[in-house]
Amino acid sequence: MRLGLLAIIFMLAILPAQLSKAQTPINWPAHYWQPPLKVPEIAGATTYTCQTSPYQPTFAVIRCNPMSLGQFPPYALVFLRVHEYGHVNQLATNPGMYYSAYAEYDADCYAAANLANSDPLVLQQTINFFYYVVGQGMKDATHGSGIEMAQRALQCARSVVPNFMAAQVLTPSLSPVPSWGGRGEGEFSIGESEPQDGPAKEYKPIPQQALVPTDRSDDLDKITDTKGAPEFCTALDLMIDSSHSKFWEASTRSGAIRPTIGTALDAECIVSAPGRNNAICKFHESTISEQANQKLRACLSTAEWTTICPNCAVVKYQHPGHPEGHPVVTFDTKQNRLEFSSGEDAHTTSPAKKH
Repeated sequence: MRLGLLAIIFMLAILPAQLSKAQTPINWPAHYWQPPLKVPEIAGATTYTCQTSPYQPTFAVIRCNPMSLGQFPPYALVFLRVHEYGHVNQLATNPGMYYSAYAEYDADCYAAANLANSDPLVLQQTINFFYYVVGQGMKDATHGSGIEMAQRALQCARSVVPNFMAAQVLTPSLSPVPSWGGRGEGEFSIGESEPQDGPAKEYKPIPQQALVPTDRSDDLDKITDTKGAPEFCTALDLMIDSSHSKFWEASTRSGAIRPTIGTALDAECIVSAPGRNNAICKFHESTISEQANQKLRACLSTAEWTTICPNCAVVKYQHPGHPEGHPVVTFDTKQNRLEFSSGEDAHTTSPAKKH
């Protein structure tokens, strides 16, 4: 029974389903959160516990197997429901994310960010369940381990409620956020089975050095310098290019920006805002503001970038012709920090989301 429960919760309950023709409403446990865009939630024919699909004329539909739902604790059921509405939100606001490799991470983040305000106790119980019951025992390439799911949910909750705590979680990796608003570390190692090009990709750590390279060639395969970590400009490129995917491409599975990106920038980087639409890198005291500005100018001085008010306290670099959107890099010289954001996302197509 325990192994079955672990498999269900870790993989978001991927189990063979008893197909049902009766499309009756799902009876979720009581909770306060209400979806901003309501879609049908039915006990329907699906091979998985829950599946969110595009559907006309109601835009989308959530189908769940009641037999699989019965094996979740009540608070995890609430999290699962809001997670599914994370996919509905993707379809409504960013179909490219719905069809991407990061859809499950993003839906977890949506659930955590919403429940942090509406149902904090439910979220605390779910985080502790992921962390202590699921743990590191089993993983899959889509969702990560239970510990990674707990860490991801906690980070996303703190993007809207900075002091949010899961009371029983006392490990250093889930400690309170720094006073300026977040964490930049990814603490948990990843198994050999995970993808080489996803958010779990790591670089070999080196001492903090972030020199502007003299070679600004466009060789995108040159990801690392001779010491195995990104160069300053390459780290910028990684952050800019991943802004269209809500920075999942530059993150570990736990949702934190890869620590070697922070090492390359000599900064602590976090993803901010409820929708992971912004990332902030606060330079360490060892980086003087003017030096950081000189590095930025060296990296973003190509014709594609437009500099707005280069001598102001807040300098903006915009790339309106970027193929994945309209990235903006903002440097606040007073606070000595960078902010990355993007305006639009690419849209593609693929099958429905299953859990």
